[in-house]
Amino acid sequence: LKAASNLLTANIFGFLIGTLSGMLYRWFNRQLIFSLSIILLAVSNGLLPFYGRIEVAFVGYAVSGLGMGVLRSTANMFRMCCPFTEIKHSN
Repeated sequence: LKAASNLLTANIFGFLIGTLSGMLYRWFNRQLIFSLSIILLAVSNGLLPFYGRIEVAFVGYAVSGLGMGVLRSTANMFRMCCPFTEIKHSN
């Protein structure tokens, strides 16, 4: 239980790294980054039940946080033109 309580910390660390990726929008296509972040988030969350060891779960939660961070910063970039991205913000 003590080790599992640190999973949220791994998720938030990945989220922090993902939000710092906002600088990538200067060099790469924003829609491509948005699509890749959704795929990254979907795959990492889809594999959550299959993480056998706690170390793999830490990496999986960090990757999930990374996808959420990129998605959040991308959604903020698209706020004026695409209100459907705000669905992610509602939870």
